[in-house]
Amino acid sequence: MSFDFNIPLSVRDLVKSGGINQYVVQDVSSVRQLGAQISGFRAALRSKGPLCILEHFDTPYSVLYHFQSAEPPLKEETLELLVQVVSRLSSALPAQLDDASLDSAQRRDLLNTVKMSCFLLSKLAESFENDAFKPGIVTATSKV
Repeated sequence: MSFDFNIPLSVRDLVKSGGINQYVVQDVSSVRQLGAQISGFRAALRSKGPLCILEHFDTPYSVLYHFQSAEPPLKEETLELLVQVVSRLSSALPAQLDDASLDSAQRRDLLNTVKMSCFLLSKLAESFENDAFKPGIVTATSKV
């Protein structure tokens, strides 16, 4: 898998075709498919660790893409999984980068993993924050 993840200006920019070797989202899952996709992401995280984001980026991206219509428990589970990815990555990264046997492709995979997981986590947290603080409709009761 040889690509470079460039942090986009807009979340939606990742579904547009990119430059040579630039990562582009291949499959935005429908809202109905998200539950099964998140289960697969969770299993991959357990078996492959944080590098699973290289193969499963499209799943949390789909939750982000459909944030307004996705079910709250699914959004929360996605957030928890991304926190696990970043946490495990931050624990393992110093030793991995100090490994002299790491080749350039492995270093690129680590860099892409850091950028992809941090991008998803920050954008998902931002979506939760925007959702929590969006102005609601205030109705005033009138006294007659």
